[in-house]
Amino acid sequence: MTAASQLCPACGHPSLDDLGALPPLRSGTFGGQPTHAAFEAGHLMRCRTCDLQFRNPSLPESELTKLYEDLPDTVWHSTEPRPYWPLALRLLERHAVNPSVLDVGCFCGDLLHWLPAKWSKSGIEPALAARKAAESRSIQLVGRTAEDLSAGEHEFGAVLAFDVIEHLTNPLPFLKQLQSALAPGGSLILFTGATDTWPYRLFRRHYWYGSFPEHVTFYSRDWFVWAAGQLGMSVTSCHYLSSESRRPLLWLKQLAQLSIYTLTQKLREWRVPEPVLHRLPLVGRAANWTSVPWSKQAADHLMVVLGPHI
Repeated sequence: MTAASQLCPACGHPSLDDLGALPPLRSGTFGGQPTHAAFEAGHLMRCRTCDLQFRNPSLPESELTKLYEDLPDTVWHSTEPRPYWPLALRLLERHAVNPSVLDVGCFCGDLLHWLPAKWSKSGIEPALAARKAAESRSIQLVGRTAEDLSAGEHEFGAVLAFDVIEHLTNPLPFLKQLQSALAPGGSLILFTGATDTWPYRLFRRHYWYGSFPEHVTFYSRDWFVWAAGQLGMSVTSCHYLSSESRRPLLWLKQLAQLSIYTLTQKLREWRVPEPVLHRLPLVGRAANWTSVPWSKQAADHLMVVLGPHI
């Protein structure tokens, strides 16, 4: 989407709010790896119609996919179960209509490999090195992207997409493609950052989640309710949680750092002179930070299930 675009990429409506500039990007990186691709931090936009938030401008999705293809298999590889995987398994047990599961953006197949052996496991992954790692675990790769799915070709009991949809510039066609791979009565289970959690509402465009160039769209439960209606589905379950194991002291430290960073940016917007900023307690230190502090301990994600229309 270009800076001149005036339409929501999900619903196509022009009723947009410009929430202001996003944090500086992690310089020269994509997926945590060095890159020569040119990115702009851009502005955070919000659609009043469907509640999607998105980066404007962002690279076209075709260019983003090419960047994912070249990532090494170490980027999102996990040697230990993620703290939200047990919830994913419980939701699979409850909502899958048969024991076959497709993980879109499966990377090395860590989640699928962790699932009990009773599940028939398939994946979609664009990163070439990660595809090879997944195949070495006897995971059937059925495509590079969701666009490789043909309607009626598969009948999965459930389709997973964890930490994927925020990487897409046009999310609704993506969900339609996943829906086409479901068996009758099957469900989509998605995990992503949540703009309707208190950390997002407190820090808004200054939140750390927007500092990654690969994060281009941002979601709330209301958006998924809207999207489910477009698909003829319903939100049958929604859980808010952290993407990391919670450590109270680390959570407080990260919250304090992010608060000071945000205050510093606000003071700059209010045109407080830089020499004054550098003399203020705490703010003086934050004034030298070149990137937003991470706050990965917060319960700032949601796991949502889209199931048959009730």
